[in-house]
Amino acid sequence: MRTTSETTTVPPLRAGPPGCGNGGWVSGMLTERLDDLAVHLLDGETLLGTARRVPAPDLALPDPVTLEQAREAAAGFDAAGHPFPHCYVCGPEAEGGLHVRPAAVTGRDDVLASPVTLTEEGLSPVLAALDCPGAFAVGFGEEALLLGTFTSTVHAEAPLDRELVVLAWAVGREGRKRHTGTALLDGEQVLATAAATWIAPRPDPEESA
Repeated sequence: MRTTSETTTVPPLRAGPPGCGNGGWVSGMLTERLDDLAVHLLDGETLLGTARRVPAPDLALPDPVTLEQAREAAAGFDAAGHPFPHCYVCGPEAEGGLHVRPAAVTGRDDVLASPVTLTEEGLSPVLAALDCPGAFAVGFGEEALLLGTFTSTVHAEAPLDRELVVLAWAVGREGRKRHTGTALLDGEQVLATAAATWIAPRPDPEESA
């Protein structure tokens, strides 16, 4: 077994919650380095994340959404009170961010959608686009959610500088876990998909007292 190490830095403009890298972006960064059994991201001796190859998740994709429908949905996105306004993916104040605005599609109750334009090559922007929309599909904003696991499949190369459509839908929940699916579309072509598990943190006893 070959073991190597390198030093890397998550750029501040690729943040998710304050002081943390965006989960999708970091997942892409780790996956691009995956050429063996696993890649671990460490901060000193603290394990922050692990990437490994696993079977593709069995996701049932909803019917596609047109770019026009996605634009209309995003126009209804309410950015007021966004908990992470500088999030690279969905933050309304993110400099150079993707500015994804996942919201309900007219006439559909099974999916959220938003346009997204990728301007950088690599896997990280693709997986970032698949990250935050899933959280909104299971009530992010109404409750705090943290990304637990993120299993992605790339089906085709994503074009740059062209509006694509990202879809998000709820898959289920158990206890504090929220399960979601997301997909990146170019017309009706599926470019990438992801299954995520989000965790609702335990309430702070002092806040609930």
